[in-house]
Amino acid sequence: MQRQPEPPGTEDAGRDPRPTRQDGRGTSRRGFLKWTGRVGITLVGGIAGTAALADPAMACVQAGCCCLAKQPGGCPGSGPTFTCPPGYRKRVWYCCGGGRLQGCGECQTGTGDCFHGGTYKCSEHWTTQNIC
Repeated sequence: MQRQPEPPGTEDAGRDPRPTRQDGRGTSRRGFLKWTGRVGITLVGGIAGTAALADPAMACVQAGCCCLAKQPGGCPGSGPTFTCPPGYRKRVWYCCGGGRLQGCGECQTGTGDCFHGGTYKCSEHWTTQNIC
C-alpha cells in the first residue's frame, strides 16, 4: 500500500506541537531539565557556602599543628600560663608537630569543646621541649 501525500497545510501534523528551543519559540523538556539541574546545584552550593560561613569559630587558624579559632597571641600571659578574661574558660590541648610537643589553648564561653559551641575570645600556641 502506498502512502498518500498529506493535504496542504498539515505537513507538521506528526510533529510535537509544543515549542522547542530549536525553532526559537520556547524551551524543550531537555533544556528545562538542564536548567532546573543547574539551578538546583547553584542553590545547594549557595546554601552550603552560607552554612559554612555562618559560624566563624569553624574557621581554622593553623599555628604549628594546632587548629585555633583566633590568631595566637591575644590572651593575657603567654604559653601554658595564659589566662582568660572573666566569663571565658581556658581550654588546653597538645599535638605533635615538627618532632616537638606543641601546646594549643583558647579562651571560650559555653560548655562545648573543639568548636562545639560558645564564642572565642583569644587563642595561644607554644612549643615545648618534649620530643614526640
